[in-house]
Amino acid sequence: MTSPNLSETTQRAVTARVKMTMLGGPGSGNWGHKGRPGKRGGSAASTGGGAASAAPTQKIQLSPASRSIVDSCTDNILPAQNLLEELNLAVEEDDNDMIQEISGRLDDIVWNAVEDANRAKKDGTPLVKSIGEATRNAAFHIYQAIEGAKIGDGNDVFRNASGASEWIDRVNSLASQVRGS
Repeated sequence: MTSPNLSETTQRAVTARVKMTMLGGPGSGNWGHKGRPGKRGGSAASTGGGAASAAPTQKIQLSPASRSIVDSCTDNILPAQNLLEELNLAVEEDDNDMIQEISGRLDDIVWNAVEDANRAKKDGTPLVKSIGEATRNAAFHIYQAIEGAKIGDGNDVFRNASGASEWIDRVNSLASQVRGS
């Protein structure tokens, strides 16, 4: 698949991010906690004893179509972590050829991640939607790192690479509920 130019990718990622809203309710909230019905953001009061007493993650059963979306989100976004490290190094070394090559590969990841996130949003399963949102947020930070690299701003690349890495870790954490690990 050929990716669109970066400005189109940016427009899609930013537009999707701006439109994204989360209402509380069953299955919403952060990290699998119950949401607050009718409220935006936050989690319902906890009834457990915290992380130390948490039970092992139970595997959540999804339809084959939903599972395919989760697999696509994780498979497409994971390579970005290593590429972002390479991008950081290329910016430090002021290697414009390497910056161009890595940026092109990351642009493809951004494009695929936005498509995956859109599919996840339409899926209707709260966990799949959460994985899609985390994928979209990772894509946004990846794009911002690419833009920082183009102007040689190492701090911007590092900050956004770190942000992307956190969202990629979130994708993995949520996807582990599907894998049961």
